[in-house]
Amino acid sequence: MEVESNIQLECTQNLPAKATNPLKLIALLRSQFGLGRYEISMIRSSYSVRTPRQLSLDEIAQCRGV
Repeated sequence: MEVESNIQLECTQNLPAKATNPLKLIALLRSQFGLGRYEISMIRSSYSVRTPRQLSLDEIAQCRGV
């Protein structure tokens, strides 16, 4: 099985860590983009998320709560 090496992570969004459930965020990203087709890092109490497209407000709302 060949892994696609040309993944385009064109959009970066910052989500406040205290308002975002990391397990819900990861589940959403995996279901929308697939394993390995996104990047998450923690920068100054925010999750910096890089994805092929911007997350919608509804998708972000699904990740709220602790």
